[in-house]
Amino acid sequence: MKVLVIAAHPDDEVLGCGATIAKHTKKGDIVDVLILGDGITARYEEKDLNHPEVIQKVEEMKNHAANASEVLGVNKLQIEGFCCARFDKIPLIDFAKIIERKIKEFKPDRLYTHGPNDVSIDHGIVYRAVQTATRPMSADPVKEVFLMEILSGTEWNFLEAFRPDYYVEVAETIQLKVNALREYSSERREFPHPRSGEGIITLAKKRGSEVGLNYAEAFKVFRLID
Repeated sequence: MKVLVIAAHPDDEVLGCGATIAKHTKKGDIVDVLILGDGITARYEEKDLNHPEVIQKVEEMKNHAANASEVLGVNKLQIEGFCCARFDKIPLIDFAKIIERKIKEFKPDRLYTHGPNDVSIDHGIVYRAVQTATRPMSADPVKEVFLMEILSGTEWNFLEAFRPDYYVEVAETIQLKVNALREYSSERREFPHPRSGEGIITLAKKRGSEVGLNYAEAFKVFRLID
């Protein structure tokens, strides 16, 4: 199976489906990751985005993402580097075209991406761009699209809860997800922050308990064609 993960920011791919990625790669599936944002620039004012310190931080984030991908066994990592928390300044079609090109090149069977209701505006825009790029036409190779939950992004939308209907058992790969997050030294936090090793384990236990498993990652089915 060919699997494509499309994320807004570096670390979203780990938080959303890191253990599932590792499960795919351990089975011999080919997993590519496309990240649209740089993961850093939301922390800076627009006038400072070309400052050498910011540029250095962006490069460091790319290295973190590459290391995390190596932990999970990712085949190819692609980072576009758009400014974070500013996706709304870019035409949606620009994102959709990038995704369309990746799909045409890679021809994935399955795709994991963001849902529409996360706190981050960038997550919602990526969801809409994927929705556009995977319109259900006969030539579209993507038969399965799943929406992931992002710790410190999905659950912080207190108005609309994430309601999964697809679960992946990840007892053998949950530690790899924790290890991959460790590569993002600038992003991980100490518990009780959800973006922590213990936060990852806690959510995996909760999702697992919903379906009689010790550990699981949970998703919402967007499209599933058999």
